[in-house]
Amino acid sequence: MAPAPTTARKLTRGRIGRLLKQHRIRRLTAEQVMAALRVPPLNLAPGSAEAASEHALLLLPRLRLIREQQLDIAT
Repeated sequence: MAPAPTTARKLTRGRIGRLLKQHRIRRLTAEQVMAALRVPPLNLAPGSAEAASEHALLLLPRLRLIREQQLDIAT
């Protein structure tokens, strides 16, 4: 939904609330998430945030595979 900090800060309360509801996250409210997203970011070298977000996207298929394998051995 927002791969970079600059886009994450622009998310509305409604979009965050729908995302939390969709993933059944009840321990955080949309206001708490918005407050965390609005904290000033760390000063990084140019391109660091983009590289970190791309790396996280590369890890998603691995995490999905691990979850699938966990479910397979649990049954």
